[in-house]
Amino acid sequence: MILCKHSSKMKIGLRYIYVLMTLGLISFGFAKHDFHTSLTEMKFNPSSNSFEITMRVFTDDFQRAIEESSGKTSVILSDEEFEPFIKKYIRKHFAFVKGKDVKFAHYLGIEAEPDASWIYLELPYSKELESYSILNTVLMELFDDQNNLLNVLKNDARHTLIFAKDSKLQSFPL
Repeated sequence: MILCKHSSKMKIGLRYIYVLMTLGLISFGFAKHDFHTSLTEMKFNPSSNSFEITMRVFTDDFQRAIEESSGKTSVILSDEEFEPFIKKYIRKHFAFVKGKDVKFAHYLGIEAEPDASWIYLELPYSKELESYSILNTVLMELFDDQNNLLNVLKNDARHTLIFAKDSKLQSFPL
């Protein structure tokens, strides 16, 4: 689902996003939760000609994903020892695809707190990037009801994509 500035479905879509985000914020206060979502923002920075990407995930879910994908136990996301596993996971689950050509965002780091973790990425911009599709399957291997919201902001345009089990790959919205 794509929501853009002038979409007739904008009100319905924004209500849906508002409800999801509200539930997500409420859920961040609990150690265990039944709400499975991530929120990613891709914001264009004209001075660096790149997208600055921030991905917010539940810490317990992301730790579990890294443990299962790496075969390690007791993962501490902020520990440098686990950085290669985090990078590998992000490359596998968040990418830009055009046929067999795949572009990956550059991993900058992670900020892990007890309830939420923020993953920082950067992607150089080129006009060609707009012909790519975006793959976002973060945490979908763990939860059938996982939803990943992606807000893309460039200049005055804002688009929201919602990724789920049946919509893992979507067209770049610009």
